[in-house]
Amino acid sequence: MPNVYHYLEGPYAVSQRRYDSLIGGGRPGWYTTPTARIPDGTIQVGGIPATDVRAAQKFPYPRPKVLQNITSMQSGHGWTASNALANAMNDNTAFVIGAQSAYITSKTDTTAATITSGTLALDMSATKTIRLLVMVTGGDNIQGMSLYATSDNFAANYSFSNIQNVVADPSVRWLKDGEWKWVTVNMASSASATGGVTGKPNYAAIDHLRIRLTTTTGTSATVHLQAVQVVERRSFASGGIVCFTYDDSYRAQYTLAKVHLDKWGFPATAFTIKSNVTDGDGGNTAWMTTQMLKDLRSYSRWEIALHCNTLANHARAFSGATNGATGTVYGTNPLSAVELDDDISREEDWLTANSLTDGFFGHCYPQGRFLTATRDLMARRVAYARAMTANSNGCETVPPADPYAIRCYTLDNNSNIATLQAIVDSVALHGGMAVFCCHDLVTTPTLSTQFKTADHATLVDYVAGKAGLRVMTLGDVMRTLTAQDTSVLDTSDVLAVGEAVADRRFVANSGNTQTSGLLQLTYFTAKKTEVINNLTMYTSGTLGAVLTLVKMGVYSVASNGDLTLVASTASDTTLFNAANTKYTAALSAAWTKQAGQRYAVGPLVVGTTMPTFYAINLSGASIIDGVFAAEPKVGAALSSQSDLPSTIASGSLALSRRVPYMEMTP
Repeated sequence: MPNVYHYLEGPYAVSQRRYDSLIGGGRPGWYTTPTARIPDGTIQVGGIPATDVRAAQKFPYPRPKVLQNITSMQSGHGWTASNALANAMNDNTAFVIGAQSAYITSKTDTTAATITSGTLALDMSATKTIRLLVMVTGGDNIQGMSLYATSDNFAANYSFSNIQNVVADPSVRWLKDGEWKWVTVNMASSASATGGVTGKPNYAAIDHLRIRLTTTTGTSATVHLQAVQVVERRSFASGGIVCFTYDDSYRAQYTLAKVHLDKWGFPATAFTIKSNVTDGDGGNTAWMTTQMLKDLRSYSRWEIALHCNTLANHARAFSGATNGATGTVYGTNPLSAVELDDDISREEDWLTANSLTDGFFGHCYPQGRFLTATRDLMARRVAYARAMTANSNGCETVPPADPYAIRCYTLDNNSNIATLQAIVDSVALHGGMAVFCCHDLVTTPTLSTQFKTADHATLVDYVAGKAGLRVMTLGDVMRTLTAQDTSVLDTSDVLAVGEAVADRRFVANSGNTQTSGLLQLTYFTAKKTEVINNLTMYTSGTLGAVLTLVKMGVYSVASNGDLTLVASTASDTTLFNAANTKYTAALSAAWTKQAGQRYAVGPLVVGTTMPTFYAINLSGASIIDGVFAAEPKVGAALSSQSDLPSTIASGSLALSRRVPYMEMTP
């Protein structure tokens, strides 16, 4: 395939890296790869001037898949305002879609102003997310801004999720005054301690939505609503994702956080300040060293990302703003656009020179400060950027509402472990992503950059106890988004009902005799989220006889390769007692398979005469032995078992040349 250029359309931004040597003379230019599409031939690509593109590794995020357009707030939309100081349900003075939008302005007595939909019939269960297009003015006055969802017209069962993070610094707020912004709302945020639930709303039968706005005494603010949509949540986030991220390169991230995460094989993302690390190299024990970062990346699978080139630049931050209500100025001397561009380049070069990156650069805003101009500059230089939205609207969706302002929860001296555990519970229940932002770990935190060491260990252990919850680096989440673009996934060979384990096109019936007491495992990544009740296998030429235990088991695969039994059939010694026969056995209890989760499945047979199964079998010289064992494993085996073990350590597994074929069905 000929080399073509990566580029991007619309509001979705790109990752860039300087490859001056590829184009000669240090001039900016494109880096070619054998994928993507050819630019349109103009001097601008995806809204970015070609002369401004200093790097090349473009990373196009797929546009959200809209499942339902609830409203574009055009004439006859059916939404109504209540308790507002002012409102216009057909405002033709401020809009970006169609010919109008709607707005509400809050009263000055702290009464909640609302805008409520007409009767709806929304199924918000499973892989769905609400997306709003809104604009706020008077953000300095906002006390609360939330989306409510109900299944009984707010009689007794409803939930709310915060839309805006309420902080004094305008440059830290997610929504900026006077700017239209798409915001996604994760139902998990309503179920956690950062939202609220009354009764038991049925998310499969939402009949009304409502935006609620409150402001401080004597003030008001305005919210414009342009559109409400249901968009698809990416399937790999259906069981929930947790990302642990660490800012500023504190030494405790290596000596403490790494230890807690290594216990479970969890990776993390380190947003690094270069000058802190070089000070660590010089003997300052407050900071990590370059070698520590290399160890994190090489052995603990951490992502090493950008934060700031120098501590002095971090103190200045990338943006500043003034709170109009208080007159307080936040960020009196932020970096200029040229200085910011230089800061990114210098830290990119340092990470590259020390083999701390593969060129996919993530970033997070120093002190959480960013304005739209900052965000747009980041979009030309890096793959993604994390914001610091505190805890009021930290629950993120997958895909994120804005890949250059990813929301997070802050771990600090005011954090409550019960609240954090509730966040984990809600993400595990509803899907989506919780990104935790941590700085230093200490025994007794007194500063906003400090989190209690014992609580950190407790939080990590709590995450590990949630079956189906995935722990990923933030960079890996963003990388995965392109592969999860449903417009390009190959589903042509996926079973219409249920899911096949192993590729059924390559199944054979020879050389697949089972060994007594051998748990023979086939690894796969689920393509669909669905309730599974039955497992099916096929015998080939040899039947089983004098069998004392016959079971089939399903194991979830942890990030370190360890296995945990999540579903199994009861022992049935009448199974596999005939050749060339299809056998289906019921699980002991219904189990929900989560798309994107990796599993290992297989039979355990104990007896005298072993059956043979249809399977994928590698025959030949010993050189082929490691093919199925290479990460990610395709097959493995565990010998001398009298029953299905509840857990299996990755190191106890032997390589295997064959993977049994199995089908999972509702």
